[in-house]
Amino acid sequence: MQSFSRWTAKNESTLYEELESCASGLTTDQAKKRLLTYGLNQITFEQFSIFQIFIRQIKSPFIYLLIVASLIAFCMSNAQEGILILLFVMINTLLGFFQEYQAGKTIQLLKKYLVHHVTVIRNNKEEKVNVEFIVPGDIIIIKAGDMLPADIRFLQITNLAIDESTLTGESMPVKKDCTVLTQKIETVFDATNMGFSGTTIINGKGIGIVCQTGQRTVVGTIAHLAFNESKQGYFIQEIDKFSRFIIKIIFITIISIFILNIALKGIHVISIGQLFIFTLALLITITPEALPLVITFSLARGARRLAKNKVIVKRLSAIEDLGSIDVLCSDKTGTLTENRLEVEEIYADDTNKALVYGILALGSDQKHTNSFNKALWDKLTNDQKKEFEQFKLINEIPFDPSRLRTTTIVSRNDQQLLLVMGAFEYIIEHCNPNQAINFYQKISADNGNKGKRIIALAVKKLDSEPELSEDTLKNEKDLELIGLFSFIDPIKKDAAKAIHQAKKLGIKIFILTGDTPEVAGYVAHQIGLIPTADKVMSGSSWQNLNENEQQKSLKEFNVFARVNPEQKLQIIQKLQKEHYVGYLGEGINDAPALKIANVALVVQGASDIAREAADIILLKKSLLLVVNGIYEGRIVFTNTIKYIKTSMSSIFGNFYSVAISSLFVDYLPMLPVQILLTNLLSDFPLIAISTDSVDYKDLKRPKFYNPKEFIQISLILSGISSIFDFIIFGIFYKDAQKLRTVWFIESVLSAVVLIYSVRTNKLFFKAVAPSIYLASLSLITALITLLLPYTNLGQRYFDFIPLSPYVLTANIIIVVCYFLVTELIKDIYYRFYTR
Repeated sequence: MQSFSRWTAKNESTLYEELESCASGLTTDQAKKRLLTYGLNQITFEQFSIFQIFIRQIKSPFIYLLIVASLIAFCMSNAQEGILILLFVMINTLLGFFQEYQAGKTIQLLKKYLVHHVTVIRNNKEEKVNVEFIVPGDIIIIKAGDMLPADIRFLQITNLAIDESTLTGESMPVKKDCTVLTQKIETVFDATNMGFSGTTIINGKGIGIVCQTGQRTVVGTIAHLAFNESKQGYFIQEIDKFSRFIIKIIFITIISIFILNIALKGIHVISIGQLFIFTLALLITITPEALPLVITFSLARGARRLAKNKVIVKRLSAIEDLGSIDVLCSDKTGTLTENRLEVEEIYADDTNKALVYGILALGSDQKHTNSFNKALWDKLTNDQKKEFEQFKLINEIPFDPSRLRTTTIVSRNDQQLLLVMGAFEYIIEHCNPNQAINFYQKISADNGNKGKRIIALAVKKLDSEPELSEDTLKNEKDLELIGLFSFIDPIKKDAAKAIHQAKKLGIKIFILTGDTPEVAGYVAHQIGLIPTADKVMSGSSWQNLNENEQQKSLKEFNVFARVNPEQKLQIIQKLQKEHYVGYLGEGINDAPALKIANVALVVQGASDIAREAADIILLKKSLLLVVNGIYEGRIVFTNTIKYIKTSMSSIFGNFYSVAISSLFVDYLPMLPVQILLTNLLSDFPLIAISTDSVDYKDLKRPKFYNPKEFIQISLILSGISSIFDFIIFGIFYKDAQKLRTVWFIESVLSAVVLIYSVRTNKLFFKAVAPSIYLASLSLITALITLLLPYTNLGQRYFDFIPLSPYVLTANIIIVVCYFLVTELIKDIYYRFYTR
């Protein structure tokens, strides 16, 4: 928050020298010179071009490997395989591109937060100036309804109140003054004589001098924090690591097999050209070319399902990252509460009288001055409005921050009433001491401890109509206390339910807000987040802790109040040392925290800068959408892991079986074209894995990429696959054509049944039923595999032979045995691994 600290650091003499030189406003020439010095009053940040979005889709080691594999296929005169691989790459790239491009078009940028024109004093007269051309030193005139175009120091004000909720999280309008601040300003909350770009004038009017514009404003500073933080999804990072690992294994193994074949058989026994083509076919086989496509299909499907619930996904991989969240941080205002005031309770003997008198006490601006007045007006019934209309306004003194009250005289049937409404502390001092003052003092204290706002109303009957002057002020004594109004920012109806369900999914909830500790504690206690309303730490208290104490406090406290954007950023960074963090917010002050969070979510009505920093936007203001998004993310994550486990177990099993067996016979165990066909058919049903059903119990905890578990189970299952491959090899190795045909059928069918083993950690018959799409593609694949050797196509182009019923039956029995052994070993492994 450098904007106001730089300005208030100047002494008052410097300020008045600036004002004296600009008494008539800047001249046109002065404004032009300053525009050259300070630049346009706008906030800019990096935007990705269409080309950059496209390039981002292909920045993956797997994509590079697939492109190489397709070129190899073309070199082997296998155009079908080459075209198929390139098709996978193209579909994957286009799906990701269109999803991110459309999401980007949906998001409006920060320009909405800069109004188009503002009234300034230049050349000794008032002028309308485009906000982009405002410069430091300009004198601007503001009124209710205006949005401030820059950071300004107030020079003159009249009943000025500003809504700073998008900047600070404070739901109440902030009263401003133009007094000299003698103490050092640490936070926005302390800058009572300043207004900040992007905030809105709720009440009153004023004149101020511009002290910072564009990137130098508080909003600009926040934007700099937000858009200079970059991130890549956790899952994508881990997939990239896995890709590099696979590539290393592939090339080491391929080179070893090539060299060993030559060393053991000699160059006279085997054709170098044929061996080279065989080796290249193995290279393509071990490449899981459908992985990028499966991931993108899963993400796109998740995005479509979320879109039906009015959720925009900006960063496609964020859906998968949602599944890994174990800490969810949220702002309070606008996310847990409605960001509006309403009258919760009227403490009065006659509530009807209190409410009507309360509206009358507002004077001539019953509906529009601020959120307190609007809340009172919204509470009126039709009968009360009719009673209100019977009164006539005689005179008034509007609310003044220095008086902390309004004073109004009204009349009905020749009876005059003096109505005084404002801060309880002042009103109570001027009331008749015979009333139950202690009772009302207790009510005020109790409500204050709960973070509620209290306004008191008192009345006095007048014998005559006095002027509203010193005489009126003298009449503000011996008042009759009519009652108290309690105001709250209502908690959203589904907030408690959403928080509860998030906890059921294993997520720890944190509230990071700019509001007061009392308000934050009350809200957190009401939704069941903390046991008592005082279990809250302020941002300043957290800042004063050392690093170890800060880390420890995050285990003890869930609610942090009066935190500024930098502190939110620091808290999330501390949490990220041990957790995967999602952040839900909506204000300008949330942007840096949103940008650094692993998954950034904003709600409808969020500031544009917050939406720009977000990964996911909730168009419907419901926290249940967050829970649904996390649930959807875990489904996508789970199904993607299913593909990786199945594909790697099957591919590595077949790869090592064929590669090793090639060392023991003087022919190729499988022809290159047969290897490619096996690879194609094995991947075919896996395209539908993104649609598979997932057991709810598997989604009740955060999903993390666990390389140890993943590699272990893949190696174990691939080892089982290789054992059964060697059984096939041992039985049929004397007949090359029969071996190749049997091995082809066994390899593809084994890959299909493996899907139904790997899709659950439990025994297959205890798992939820598979999706219709996965089951259908599996059945089609099995039928093609069994029938192809008996067709002219299979015999002519793939060198298969028809198998006798005995051999085919034996083959199927071996596949069934493989599946049963896989289930047994898997069950033993997960029982041990879980312990």
